[in-house]
Amino acid sequence: MIVVAKHHFLRPSVVIADGTRYRVRREGLGAFRVARTNPEYAGRLIYRKFRDQASIDRPEGRLDIRFEERETEFAWDRHTYRLGDMLDGDIRIREQDLLVVEGRVTVSGVRLRTLISDLDPVIRELAFVLALRSEDVRRFAPNEAQGGP
Repeated sequence: MIVVAKHHFLRPSVVIADGTRYRVRREGLGAFRVARTNPEYAGRLIYRKFRDQASIDRPEGRLDIRFEERETEFAWDRHTYRLGDMLDGDIRIREQDLLVVEGRVTVSGVRLRTLISDLDPVIRELAFVLALRSEDVRRFAPNEAQGGP
């Protein structure tokens, strides 16, 4: 599955998963909802950039992320995943040594390709969280990571 998350300040943000567009509604205080045709099934996420935290609430469960400087671990559905630092613009999520999601940071967000379907229930919300996080990584990363002196 290909998932593209685009975060915009002046127009609505969107997540596109396998060609289907999902509008992202801002709810204030760092909260967003990835809209679907059935509002009860919409995923809600909260991104707290100054605390390096994110949470995703779905009917299937809750996913909490505490971003670390190098590698971030998070758990979903009794599996533990590791997310790389994204400083080079690459996104890699692994379960043990198995690559389950790979992608790239884009100008307006992220583009992910899921290789294993275990994260499918939260992948749209996770993609948007990573789009928000990539903005902060780019903004606050040391000059060397941004191609500077």
